[in-house]
Amino acid sequence: MTQLKSIHSNLSDAIDDGLRGALGESGRLVLFCTMESRFKITREEIPNKLELLHNVRTERFGSGAAIIETNIIKSLCEKLRLEFKQRENLTLVEYVKSI
Repeated sequence: MTQLKSIHSNLSDAIDDGLRGALGESGRLVLFCTMESRFKITREEIPNKLELLHNVRTERFGSGAAIIETNIIKSLCEKLRLEFKQRENLTLVEYVKSI
C-alpha cells in the first residue's frame, strides 16, 4: 500500500472514529446521510472533500464543530503514530496538509 493510500485509509477511519466519539453512531450516520443527500458525496469520498465536511460540520454544530474536528485529528494522529499537538484554529484540512 502506498503512503498516500495509507493516509487516505487512516483518514477515513479517523473521520469515522472522531464522528462516532463526538456524535455517537446515529449522529455519525446522520452526518453521512446529509453529505450524500445534499452534496452527492459518499462516505468513501469524504477524505477527498475535507473542506466540505468542515463546512457541513460548522453549519450543523456551530462552534461545537471544533470539538468534532479535534476528535478526528487525535484519531488520525493515533493511527499514523504521530504525537498530537493541540494547535488553536488549525482545521482538519490544514492539519492534513501539514503531514
